[in-house]
Amino acid sequence: MASGGPQQYERPAVPTAFTPFEPHVRELLARTPGMPASVIAERIGWTGSITSFRDNVRRLRP
Repeated sequence: MASGGPQQYERPAVPTAFTPFEPHVRELLARTPGMPASVIAERIGWTGSITSFRDNVRRLRP
């Protein structure tokens, strides 16, 4: 092996159910950073898992 170590495998990012909602969530968080995830979910019409939604909001929250 000329590179000196094992090759790294990188999986390409795959869109999730949250992906189409992300811009709107970012906008709401920019205006009101302390808004609870449950309120954001209600405002944008999220119908999926609230746990996964909260995880994504936590990742985006400033």
